[in-house]
Amino acid sequence: MISSEFSHSMCEVSSRTEVKQKPIIVKKYNENMSGIDRQDQMASYYPCERKSLRRRIYLLFVMCLVMGYEISTRYQG
Repeated sequence: MISSEFSHSMCEVSSRTEVKQKPIIVKKYNENMSGIDRQDQMASYYPCERKSLRRRIYLLFVMCLVMGYEISTRYQG
């Protein structure tokens, strides 16, 4: 990140297991992260494309089964 507001010095940030060195701008950004940033972060963990693709494949499979049954009963007798 580039900023003219903060200096380029590092600060210590503690996590659950260790203490890390991060630029001050990163620390300030994480402290003030808004709801939209969190929403985008959480949405990236669960992409909806994967779920909709599964649904489409399932529906195509069910439609093929139903059409196969209809064709077999129609032309049997």
